[in-house]
Amino acid sequence: MSKILKDQRPLTARKKKKKSLLKIFFLACFGFFLFAVITGFAGAVFVYHQYSDNLPDVRTLRDYHPSTITWVYSDMDDLMAEFYIE
Repeated sequence: MSKILKDQRPLTARKKKKKSLLKIFFLACFGFFLFAVITGFAGAVFVYHQYSDNLPDVRTLRDYHPSTITWVYSDMDDLMAEFYIE
């Protein structure tokens, strides 16, 4: 019977302090992680809205026809010049 009573004694002040410090540490880590995720998401949304106004419509990319390039070679088959229009 004394063994049962030993296991049921209340936690000492030292164990309570250790558990509370551990709890504070995990809550601080979780808070930092949550802050980092929210900040990253807000940054991604900000960057998207900054650059999406200047981007062309995706449907116009389907009909994209790049300019042809003209290569000028010498008699020795060395590339001398490239002519193209952007």
